[in-house]
Amino acid sequence: MAEESIDGNEHVSTCFLCQDEFRDPRLLECYHTFCFKCIKTYIDINNRSGAFKCPLCKVEMKVPLLGAMGLEKNYYTESKNSDLNSGTKCDICQQKTPTMTHCYQCEQNMCESCVTYHAKVESTKDHKTGEITEPDRPRDRHIVRCFIHKANMQYYCEECKELICLDCNMTSHKLHTSKEVGEAAMTYREELAAELKKEEYKNHLKELSEGSKEVQQDKEQAIALLDKQKTDFQKYLEIIRLELLQQFVEDEDQKSKVQEDEDDDKKNGMKQKDDQFKSFADVYFLASQMLDQADDTVIVEHGAKLLESIRTMKNSGGKSKDMQKKNISFQPGTLNKELLRRMFGKITFTEK
Repeated sequence: MAEESIDGNEHVSTCFLCQDEFRDPRLLECYHTFCFKCIKTYIDINNRSGAFKCPLCKVEMKVPLLGAMGLEKNYYTESKNSDLNSGTKCDICQQKTPTMTHCYQCEQNMCESCVTYHAKVESTKDHKTGEITEPDRPRDRHIVRCFIHKANMQYYCEECKELICLDCNMTSHKLHTSKEVGEAAMTYREELAAELKKEEYKNHLKELSEGSKEVQQDKEQAIALLDKQKTDFQKYLEIIRLELLQQFVEDEDQKSKVQEDEDDDKKNGMKQKDDQFKSFADVYFLASQMLDQADDTVIVEHGAKLLESIRTMKNSGGKSKDMQKKNISFQPGTLNKELLRRMFGKITFTEK
């Protein structure tokens, strides 16, 4: 079962904060994804002197100058969950269809009807086309311009590990080793592809997946026992309450209330495995999607950080096998009506 669960990325298609499908997904610096509204609310509440911690992995980062609006869009999760599932809009007739063909010369997506017409027209019949759903579909375009010179980023500075334009390459970075974006992207693509194919990552993901399922099962069993204990406890409390109320005269009305506090530390402990699996899987599949869909500029822009992120998360999360040996259970205590009566209190009558 665990083997099947890690073949796709269905388990990372929901926002960690709202537990629903992503709506306007945004990327944090740690490469975890959240809905725009969810992360905006979270940042507003948890902003501490211009910084906040990721809700999932707890890595601290600065709040963008524009707040949540400044967070980068995750086009890869969005296209995976909405474009291909609900249908992509044809650039010509505006109709949506699950299968779309892209013309590389026209730079347009076309439905079946429009691509048929496109192939008959003399001026476009020789254009190169391909289905978007195929592995060789055109990669998403991501245009990044230099903040200083307003020019396209054509180079990658290997010393500063950042994208630069032609002017930057000839001025502030002229003494640094640099590569063209395409060449640097090829290096990062090969390194990312090799890294993601390693069995150690797949095994780690599988172990976390199994641990996550065990946590969920233990959590459900514990909650069921907790609910039963609460019901039994309330039943005895209600009996005691009614017996005490019988001591009052008819015009006296007394109400008793009992509140139960939740143990946040235990709750967080039960969620630990599930959160670790979500955290690692989120970044792992994002890297896979970007490797498949992103253009050279994106790969170069995020390659170094992505490699560092997946390597760090693999080594910093603790041994998942050791974590799986920690079973979660709830042992109800023995209920005693007379003991509960003494804990609840008693009514005394004092003459003035």
